[in-house]
Amino acid sequence: MNFQKISLILIFFASALGYSQVKVGENPNTIHQSSIIELESDSKVLVLTRVSDSEMYAIRPLAGGMVYNTEQGCIFQYNGTTWSSLCTSGSTLNETTTVIIDNNDGTFSYTNENNQAVVINKANITNDGNGNYTFTNNNGSPVTFTGTDNQDASEVLLNTPIDVDGDGTAENDVQSAIAGLANLNTDDDITDVNFDGTNLTVEEGTTSFSADLSTLDDSAAIATVQADVDQNESDADTAIATVQTNLDTHVAADQDISATNELSDLSLDASNVLTLTNPATGTNQVDLSGFVSTDDQNLESATLSAANELGINIEGGNDVTVDLSALDDSAAIATVQADVDQNETDADNAIAANTAAIAAHNTADQDTSATNELSDLDLTGNILTLTNPATGTNEVDLAGFVSSDDQNLESATLSAANELGINIEGGNDVTVDLSALDDSAAIATVQADVDQNETDADNAIAAVQADVDQNETDADNAIAAVQADVDQNETDADNAIAANTAAIAAHNTADQDTSATNELSDLDLTGNILTLTNPATGTNEVDLAGFVSTDDQNLESATLSAANVLGINIEGGNDVTVDLSALDDSTAIATVQADVDQNEIDADNAIAAVQADVDQNETDADNAIAANTAAIAAHNTADQDTSATNELSDLDLTGNILTLTNPATGTNEVDLAGFVSTDDQNLESAT
Repeated sequence: MNFQKISLILIFFASALGYSQVKVGENPNTIHQSSIIELESDSKVLVLTRVSDSEMYAIRPLAGGMVYNTEQGCIFQYNGTTWSSLCTSGSTLNETTTVIIDNNDGTFSYTNENNQAVVINKANITNDGNGNYTFTNNNGSPVTFTGTDNQDASEVLLNTPIDVDGDGTAENDVQSAIAGLANLNTDDDITDVNFDGTNLTVEEGTTSFSADLSTLDDSAAIATVQADVDQNESDADTAIATVQTNLDTHVAADQDISATNELSDLSLDASNVLTLTNPATGTNQVDLSGFVSTDDQNLESATLSAANELGINIEGGNDVTVDLSALDDSAAIATVQADVDQNETDADNAIAANTAAIAAHNTADQDTSATNELSDLDLTGNILTLTNPATGTNEVDLAGFVSSDDQNLESATLSAANELGINIEGGNDVTVDLSALDDSAAIATVQADVDQNETDADNAIAAVQADVDQNETDADNAIAAVQADVDQNETDADNAIAANTAAIAAHNTADQDTSATNELSDLDLTGNILTLTNPATGTNEVDLAGFVSTDDQNLESATLSAANVLGINIEGGNDVTVDLSALDDSTAIATVQADVDQNEIDADNAIAAVQADVDQNETDADNAIAANTAAIAAHNTADQDTSATNELSDLDLTGNILTLTNPATGTNEVDLAGFVSTDDQNLESAT
C-alpha cells in the first residue's frame, strides 16, 4: 500500500518537472513567464565550459553550442559545421532594423525610414510553377526570384559598381564592397614617417604624401647672421682698443688719478672735538663743546579729566592738554547693544510665527501620508496595469509593441571601466555604463551589517533554543495525535483506491476508443503545400506560396557624397548610409601644410627680426663708441685742474666763527651763534 502512494507521488512530481521553470540565484520565486531557465545575481556569473584549441575542435555539439577558449581568450559558437569566434570585429554598415507585419488579410506592412507606412500586397506576387516567383517592381519592370532565402553577400550585385576603398578597382557585389570597406578601415593610421633632409614623407597604409621642407632650411641665413655677428665682434674689439688708447693718453696727462685722495672723514670724540681727516694744511679740529645741550627736563605728570582731556606737565616748561574724547566708544557700544537686543526680540517673534504657521499647515493638510499616492506597475501577458490609479482605466494593452525581431546578440563584453558592450546581429551595437552597479562600497557596508546581524542572530538563537525545546515537546505530542489521523487516512485511502479501481474497470468496459494513437496527425510540406494527415473532416492542405521569401534584391547603387557619406541603395528595400568622414585626411593634411607654411613665415620673420636687432646693435655700438671717444676728448680739453691736492680745505673755529680755508670764491666764514643752545624749550602741544 505504501509503494502505491510513493509511486503516485513520483508521477505527480515528474509531471510538475515536465512543465516547470528553473530560476537560479537571487529572487528564485520570480521568473519571466517565457523563461525555461533564468540566472540572476549581482555578485556571481555564468561560466561557460573552458577548453583549449584542440579540445574545442574535438567537440561537435548541437548548433548554437558555446564554449570559452582559454588559448584565444574569447567565446566561440558552433554553427553546426564550424566554431566561430564571437570576438572577431570588422567593418559593418549602419543598418536600420525593419519589422514586417503580416496583416492576415493578404498584405504585409512596415514603416520605412521616413516614418511612412508601406503596404505589400501578396496578390501582386505570381507563382511561376517552377519554384520561381515574379512581381512588378516600382519602376514597372518584372522581377523574378527563387523562393529561397539562402543568399550570401557575394550574390547581391551592385547595379552600379563603385570603388569603395580607393584601390582603382570597382567592387561589383556587396561582399567585395564590405571587404573593401574593411581594408579601408584598417588603413586609418600613419604607418611610417621619413625625412630625407628636404622632403617629409608620411605613409598611411598603401598611400603616402610628401611636403617639401627645404624652405625651412635656415642654414644660409644663419651663416649670414653669424658673419654679421663676427664682424660686429671685430668692430667692437677695434673700438674697445681705441677707447683703451684714449684712456691711457688721458691717464698719462692727468696728475690726479687717485679715486680716493680727496675724500675726508669727520669724527667726534668724547670731548666734543670734531676732527676732519686728510686736511690740506693747518688745523683740522673744531671744539664743539660750546654747542652741547643741557636739555634734561622730566615730564612731571599726566592726568585725564572727566571730559576726556589728557593734561601733560613738564619740568620747567609749559604744560599742554590733549582732547581724547574722540576715543570714547561708550555711546556706540550702547547703540550696538540695543541692536543686539532688538535682533533677539525679532528672532524670537519670527520663530513663534513660524511655529504657528507649521501648526496651521498640519491642521489644514488633509493628506499627511507619505505613501498613499504611490503606485505599482504589473505586466501580465501584454497587459500593463497601474495599481492605485486616480480615476479611469488603469490598464494598457502593449500587444502592439511586441516585436517580431529575431536578431541574435552576437557578444557582450565588460570593459575595465565597467562599460558593457552589446553587439547585435545585423544592427547597431550599444554600450551601457554599469559603473553605477559597482557595489564594492555597498558590499563593505552590507558586510558590516551581516557581521552585526550574525552577532544578533547568535544572541537570538540562544533565546530561540529554549522555544525550540518547548516546541519539540509540543511537536512530539502533536505527532502522536497526527499518527492516529494518518492511520485513519490510510484506511480511507485504501477504500478510495479500491473504489477507484472498480470505477476504472467500469470505464474501460464502457470506453469504445481505447487506442492511444488513432487521433494523432502528422504535418507534411511538399513544395509550398502543407498537408495534415489523418484530418477530421474537410480540406487538409494549405498553400503557403504567399509566405515564400522574395529576398533577392540587388544593391542598385553606392555613392560617396562631398561630406564623405557612403549611400547604399537596395532594390525594393530601405537605403542606408555610412559616414566615412573619419577616413578623410584632407583636413589634417591641409592643417599640417598650413602649419608648415606658417612656420616658414615665422622663421623668415624671426630671421628678419634678428637681422634688424644685429644691425641696430651694430649702429648703437658704433654711436656709443663715437660718443664715448668724443666725451673723453672733450673732458681732456676742458679739464684744467690736474692737481691732486688743490681742492683740499681745512676748518677753523674761532669763537662762534667757523672758517673754511681754500674757498672757491666769496665769504668762507659761517657764524654759528644761532646754533648755541639756551636749554629753555617748552612743550607747545601734544596731539
